[in-house]
Amino acid sequence: MGPVDIWKMTESPIPAGDGFRLVWVGNSRMAEQDRESREDRIGRAMVHLDELEERLQSPKSKFRTRVAVKRAVGAATTRWVGWEVREETVERFHQERRGRPGKATRYPRKARVHFHVVPRPKVEVIAYDAKSDGMFPLLTNERGLSLKELLESTTSSPGWRSVTSS
Repeated sequence: MGPVDIWKMTESPIPAGDGFRLVWVGNSRMAEQDRESREDRIGRAMVHLDELEERLQSPKSKFRTRVAVKRAVGAATTRWVGWEVREETVERFHQERRGRPGKATRYPRKARVHFHVVPRPKVEVIAYDAKSDGMFPLLTNERGLSLKELLESTTSSPGWRSVTSS
């Protein structure tokens, strides 16, 4: 048997804009699902950024510009994970012409830019969103029912996706 399913409801002091009754509903299982979903999406975004960092550090990396790196980061990140692109210039000296080096051999400097992607979890956004886990608004035109009766009538109606039926 899993954790206890706790429902909390509160009437909004301000009615909805169209005059309907607005009730805020909170559910403990939905809160757990929201938390797990957020953690999963954060984890996937971090893995994507780590894989991109590995590709960037490869000697055969094709990323030559900051714009290309930003495009590669793309939409894989979420609102909970930020990132920063850092540049590192690596200088290399290579013999100008082939053959045995001598006193007159020149070694021109070739600079190459390597990029790094640094993931940064947005702790403030995560904490802000965690406060509303499991909460959702319920709009109804039914004014005569108590909160308990409203919850029972809503969760037993067909089409209601109950979190208790897993």
